[in-house]
Amino acid sequence: MKNKSLFEELKNYYLKILSEQYNAKVDLNDLAVNYGKDVDVSCIEYLQRLSDSQN
Repeated sequence: MKNKSLFEELKNYYLKILSEQYNAKVDLNDLAVNYGKDVDVSCIEYLQRLSDSQN
């Protein structure tokens, strides 16, 4: 399942960006607990905003 691994790569990239923004290591579970939403969802929302801002 190639799409799944691509999405995993995107999630890792998303976490790397968040880590740099907050100057800290961001943990997927912390993110889910703190923001009360699935990390996949927040990653998708982030990528959506990113693509919207480039158009």
